[in-house]
Amino acid sequence: MKVLFSFFLSLLLLKLNAQSTKNIVIQFDFDKSILADSSKEQLKNLVKEVKNTASANVQLSGHCDSSGSSAYNDRLSMKRVETVHQFLLLEGIMDSIIHSKKGYGESKPLNNNTTKEQRSLNRRVEIIVSMNSNSSEKTLTVEQVLSGAKINTGDKISLKNINFIGGYHYFVNESLPTLNELLTVMKSNSKMVIRVEGHICCGSADEADGVDMGTELKNLSVARAMAVKEFLVNNGIEANRISHAGFGHSRPLYPYPEKTSEEELANRRVEVVIISMK
Repeated sequence: MKVLFSFFLSLLLLKLNAQSTKNIVIQFDFDKSILADSSKEQLKNLVKEVKNTASANVQLSGHCDSSGSSAYNDRLSMKRVETVHQFLLLEGIMDSIIHSKKGYGESKPLNNNTTKEQRSLNRRVEIIVSMNSNSSEKTLTVEQVLSGAKINTGDKISLKNINFIGGYHYFVNESLPTLNELLTVMKSNSKMVIRVEGHICCGSADEADGVDMGTELKNLSVARAMAVKEFLVNNGIEANRISHAGFGHSRPLYPYPEKTSEEELANRRVEVVIISMK
């Protein structure tokens, strides 16, 4: 019961996040991977919300109760994920926004599987959909901001020309003009508070992060975001105006595996989120 309570509490906390996160649980009958009519309605309602929304991030995870062997349940949980995936595609959702599909078998139960009701709760596919809750959010370049484009809390500034030595958190020389432009933006907006977010390419969402070969730590996206923060602080911006985070491969603009070098470059990025303008 404590595990089940913690699960639903975590769902509530996710919904309170600044980023709008929808959590849907699709139940399945014993030893089945067929969608019930009620589940189809749940999925159709979801599609209405995210159809043609390229910025959404959909993650699917399949689960089973403890009946049967672990190997069988691993396969069954993945079949359930594929059933949901194919239904979403048939309803018109874009495949590019489905960033993660994983079958966990019986390894992540909500409870101890001791009653019929508990086992039924464990036969499920969990869907997590992340969307920006601020419909007015926009993504700008530093050049646009310097040219006078209006910026608001929740907007993003994309640092498209920030590049690093491959596998390291060290900037290449060509990054300096964009870093200096960001510095100018911060100095021109003395009350702006930001979060620097690092992202990397060329890996699945299941991988937490890439290895920084400079430190041998698996935190490459975090280290690259921190490098931007350190540049700003070293050039006179107050540290309390800047936080940083790394998201590894979990928020790609293009799904893994990337099809072109341009898609890899787009995923290997640093963005600035405006936390406050006051």
